[in-house]
Amino acid sequence: MGYTITIGEARMETPDAGEAMEWPHIRVGADGFANDDAPAFPGDSMTGNSSSRSPSYTAWAEFCEAVGLYALFFGAENSASRERGANAGLMSQHPGAALLTKGHHEVIAAALERYRAAHPDARPGWRECVDGGDWFDGPWKPETENLDGNLARLVWLEWWTRWALANCKIPTLANR
Repeated sequence: MGYTITIGEARMETPDAGEAMEWPHIRVGADGFANDDAPAFPGDSMTGNSSSRSPSYTAWAEFCEAVGLYALFFGAENSASRERGANAGLMSQHPGAALLTKGHHEVIAAALERYRAAHPDARPGWRECVDGGDWFDGPWKPETENLDGNLARLVWLEWWTRWALANCKIPTLANR
């Protein structure tokens, strides 16, 4: 199980007539995009150059911890702060959607800068197996060994957040 995270233009999601009798609530989602200029990484063919990605719950939480973005995405650590609504994270509601701001981009860009400084030799991406290889056991393409998934996610996140702020009327991060 995991998330489908989409960065793009806010979109209202309304239930159909039959569904509305049981659950009449309107939700907010995001229209995703693809862009030839967007970053794409080895081992990430599912995302390609799109503004949607689908990490597992564990992988996204571990990524957020590793790069210093846990509070940005999941909010306050203690329940007393959450009850007051303090420091609500971009993904503190699941499923959910959150407005992206210039301040969010600044936090993400700073995390990317710190990560690159701490890992100067890192290359973004994931291992790819050779034709006929096994996803778990390999063998692996030598050029994809030692790629850094955290760096790839940070580059993707910074690029699409910046793009959404420049190109969307209501820049949104949605998670399903």
